[in-house]
Amino acid sequence: MRDEVTSGRPLSVGALSQRIAGALGDLGMVLVQGELSQAKVHTSGHFYATLKDSEAIISVVMWRSTVVRNGPLPKEGSLVTVRGSVSVYALADLLHSIRARFPRMPVVHAPCAVQGPDAPAQIVAALARLAAHPEVDVIICGRGGGSLEDLWAFNDERVVRAIAACPKPVISAVGHETDTTLADLAADLRAKTPTSAGEMVVPDARELAERLDDGAIALERAMQVLMQAWRERLESLASHRALAGPGYAVEMRRQRLDELAARLDDAIDRALGEARKTLREAGSRLKIQHPARRIGVLSERLLTDGRRLLRSAGTRRERGEARFLALAAKLDALSPLAVIARGFSMVRTPDGRVVRTLAEAPPGSRIEARLGDGWLLAQVDGVRTQRLNEPADLYSAE
Repeated sequence: MRDEVTSGRPLSVGALSQRIAGALGDLGMVLVQGELSQAKVHTSGHFYATLKDSEAIISVVMWRSTVVRNGPLPKEGSLVTVRGSVSVYALADLLHSIRARFPRMPVVHAPCAVQGPDAPAQIVAALARLAAHPEVDVIICGRGGGSLEDLWAFNDERVVRAIAACPKPVISAVGHETDTTLADLAADLRAKTPTSAGEMVVPDARELAERLDDGAIALERAMQVLMQAWRERLESLASHRALAGPGYAVEMRRQRLDELAARLDDAIDRALGEARKTLREAGSRLKIQHPARRIGVLSERLLTDGRRLLRSAGTRRERGEARFLALAAKLDALSPLAVIARGFSMVRTPDGRVVRTLAEAPPGSRIEARLGDGWLLAQVDGVRTQRLNEPADLYSAE
């Protein structure tokens, strides 16, 4: 190992684990004394615990077969002496579970301290490296079991925030099933143990191979069914009389032509019928509106209106004559000539002004007097006023 390190050639994680396991295997069986902590029997029957003193802490496991043979197990806090072998645990088990399920699955390892004052910063840095790695799909953040003090780095606020903000899914696999940290609550998923985390993220290659085989078989069957269906379809089309020769196609076209010809004849008959109907209706309307009939109607109306006009004209003339005679009689009764004919006269000056007072015809003036049968020309020699109860003399000299 020293030669590979000094030569600059990197070791794989598996190779390093194997070297560590080999070195620890040289110790053989050892006896270790310490205080028992975190003791629990898993549902699988295995017994997990930690053994600690004032200087260090290690994880221990007793397999189910040994648990059954040993009888009652020691209680939490007991001072015990443990006999067993020393080997690599957490990381080796995780890689083993991944390799067992999918041997060719690539794994990127970001080592860092998981306890102590420098652990939180190193954990945060490791998370950042893995999140930036282009081939990393999911991150397992884990370590082996321990006391509350040993796991305290995974309760640190920096670690919890880094897990919550990680852009890639994070599975927390801190300690055993009974250990709970804030990192478990911030992660996308919590695994009971690192081994369980490996089983969660990696599919079983054998199961995938079986599913692929099943899929290939189903695909082949589906293709056979589809090909058989198309084969039958092709055979059906090949035996169709439309492909037997051009005669069938010609007959089909001829039948179609006959159908179109019949439809054309029907359409022509319908069009002619509509045209005849329209012509008859137009002839009826034209007959009703013929000028001869119109002239006869108007002539009859003209004769009727003429007779009515003559009767109306005669009636209006008779009424006019009667009214004229009445008005003439009334006018004659009111005419000054009628008054003059009864012995009165009208006097006027030569220029046509009617004389109404003595002042309008002073002595020496010429006057005209209208009599029943003509005009009397005279000259005023004098005037006299009329007295009461005295007959009036038109002309008198004073």
